[in-house]
Amino acid sequence: MTSARPFIFGTFAAALILFSLSISFTQAATNLVPNGDVEIANSSNANLPQGWATDSWGTLSPTFTYPAAGPTGKAVKVDITSRSSGDAKWYFTHIPVTPGKKYDIKDSYSSNIAAEVDAEFIMTNGSFSYAALGNTGSTGGAWQNFTGQVTVPANAKSMSILHIISSVGNLSVDNMSVTDASAAATTTPPATTTPPASKPVISSFTANPTSVQSGQSSTLSWVTASATSLSINNGVGNVTGLTSKVVNPTATTTYVLTATNSAGNTAATTTVFITLASSTTTPPATTTPPATTTPPATTTPPATTTPPTTGSNLITNGNFEMGTTNNPQGWHADYWGTNRRTFTYAVQGNGGGKAANVVVTNWKSGDAKWWFDHIPVSSHTTYQFSDDYMSNIVTNVSIEFLYANGTYDYQWIGDAEATGSGWKTFKAQITVPTGVVSMSVLHALDKNGSLTIDNASLSPISNNNFSQGMITLVFDDGLVSQYQNARPILNTAGLKSTYGIITQSVDSSPYMTWAQITTLKNESNEIDAHTRTHPDLTTLTSAAAQAEIKGSFDDLVAHGFIPKTFIYPYGGVNTAVENQVKGASYAGARGSDFGLNGTTADKFNLYDIRVDQTSTLASVKQWIDQANTDKRWLILELHDIKTGGDEYAITPALFQSIVNYIKQSGIKVVTLQDGIAQIPN
Repeated sequence: MTSARPFIFGTFAAALILFSLSISFTQAATNLVPNGDVEIANSSNANLPQGWATDSWGTLSPTFTYPAAGPTGKAVKVDITSRSSGDAKWYFTHIPVTPGKKYDIKDSYSSNIAAEVDAEFIMTNGSFSYAALGNTGSTGGAWQNFTGQVTVPANAKSMSILHIISSVGNLSVDNMSVTDASAAATTTPPATTTPPASKPVISSFTANPTSVQSGQSSTLSWVTASATSLSINNGVGNVTGLTSKVVNPTATTTYVLTATNSAGNTAATTTVFITLASSTTTPPATTTPPATTTPPATTTPPATTTPPTTGSNLITNGNFEMGTTNNPQGWHADYWGTNRRTFTYAVQGNGGGKAANVVVTNWKSGDAKWWFDHIPVSSHTTYQFSDDYMSNIVTNVSIEFLYANGTYDYQWIGDAEATGSGWKTFKAQITVPTGVVSMSVLHALDKNGSLTIDNASLSPISNNNFSQGMITLVFDDGLVSQYQNARPILNTAGLKSTYGIITQSVDSSPYMTWAQITTLKNESNEIDAHTRTHPDLTTLTSAAAQAEIKGSFDDLVAHGFIPKTFIYPYGGVNTAVENQVKGASYAGARGSDFGLNGTTADKFNLYDIRVDQTSTLASVKQWIDQANTDKRWLILELHDIKTGGDEYAITPALFQSIVNYIKQSGIKVVTLQDGIAQIPN
């Protein structure tokens, strides 16, 4: 559950082959991966091969390259330049597979580090499962071939193959192949001119809308082939000859479509969620966007996903009190990668009652966690998430978003500090992107350790919008390219911004000089502190962290600046670090957790959205529009503004386009300290 996973199924084409009565032959196995050699580029994005996507999770800096040089043509490549957790990889769109069947896996690869190959399965209940296929080593710049085989587990309906790296280095992949292991066997067909029957195919099974109030209707629709009979559970019954059926569930219901013929059965599932009715017939103004911002029909979430009244916990069984042995109601145990994990339910919760625990040992990659059933959400509502947890290591918390087009996306929202033998509460406000219809929150172990969770809560927040939308451009590190390339663009547009200075790097390459920083200040830009040497403050002793926090303040004062705000390097902040910043004469601070800010945001750990090499102008426009519409505060995190920089750099051309759109949108531009001043104490 920690990788971006498309949930898209293609249509199947069946080819009838007449068999000769007496001929024995060898049939070539068909590669089931479309564009497995990545020679065909995506028609709308030349930086992606058709049918492929990139993915990473954790705290790392990945760069994805396409096309890269392959053994005989194009390939895909991923580089990791810094990492403390997580992995990165390319993956192809999930392909349908048959439970119990064996598949041969092959690819060509070139790497300078060890890598891992895993199979990722989507199960009929929508959860994910993983199987480790093997490890590959450094090839020293040469190309080698990986071969493996996997047996599809029961209840799996689709699969992708993940060739991943989880340390600093690079990996190139080409010629990905998945074939039916039985297809290449020498076959003497039976004495018949008709091939053996195969199980029916279900190309799609969907519900529209996916979320309704109790008793309201949803239409189930399906596309099948080679089925002699069709049926749906939960009282729907025989639907042979039909392509849709209206249902009226009174509780969240998973429907199973079973297609049958003489060769056996094929099943697929879809879920209709039940949302609670709002306590008022008129939803709050903040949950209904103006008509001018209505997204295209293809991404508009169902109208019935409007969240209930503020304060309602949307997570079913968030306190884990309901459930059978080893199975809390509405929750799932999940993992991926190479690790040994033990899930336990029930254990003692915070203050008594039940909770859920996971322990990871022999960790090499991946993570393990409990997660709750997806909850319908609205992209124009901010949500408050919290859970009580007890852990002996730092754990990470991410959001899994499901879009209306069936694809998944993931956003890291923070690290939860270790608690020892006591309990703490993790809290975060969640900004839902436009087009998302549901989400879950993943509190995960990604190292050896133990994590117990209890009292999980998700509820919509109302009345935390500002009087108007705002945007702040924050340039981290004080790099000279910001002065040389960003400053002229901003001055021409008449926009002010904020610069976070690593004070002991000033006057050295590739950083600005004190004279240049003074010029920025004299042009009414904000100068703030970004520590003396840019360490992760959560890894330091209290005295060392204080020297970085207060020391950078003192350095700036000594050069004629009075910094009002602070930026945490790497977003590294915990309770102790935040308290030190509060005590060091700062008015507020920016972290690196994903999202937009409202009036209830923590002014000493503000959310931001980073713009880097992976960002597109379209995605930045989307966030500007959402901040403007929802009257939220968007902080953009920027680094180098130059052509040919590292993974954090963006080109001056992209930056110019972003500034042009800021002007066009009319959104209010503020410095970091000006935005903080609008957050009530």
